[in-house]
Amino acid sequence: MGFGRFDRRIPLSSDPVEVMGPFDPEDHEVDEADVLFLIIQGQGKNSVVAKGLGMWERGKNGDKWTGKVPLTGKERKPDGEAGTLKQGMARGIALAVVIKPGELFEDEPLGEEEGPAQAGPVWIFDPPQVEGVTWCSNFLFQ
Repeated sequence: MGFGRFDRRIPLSSDPVEVMGPFDPEDHEVDEADVLFLIIQGQGKNSVVAKGLGMWERGKNGDKWTGKVPLTGKERKPDGEAGTLKQGMARGIALAVVIKPGELFEDEPLGEEEGPAQAGPVWIFDPPQVEGVTWCSNFLFQ
């Protein structure tokens, strides 16, 4: 299972805001991941929630995932009013979705259900797998 993080300090200098952090799927055959993340700032009824999307590609951006999130929280505050991200502490919650490639392996036939009888082993394709990697951490908008 892989791991990810948000950078500890993120500049709040544009709209949308660029967010990033390290990511490692811990599988050398995985070359990319899609990242869905939430930024939560404030507490109680003053909380602002903003949804962002990003991507990680092996060997790009110093192997960091990067994404963008709108400055004004589209998900809104709990009381229904629009909220805006600002300088200060925030919490990020993320889910990276990776596709692990399938593989061929050799096995003995199971029987007639697999088709006409064959002499000797058969090649089986174990299909790709979808895997989710989640993380949550605090960081500082500067």
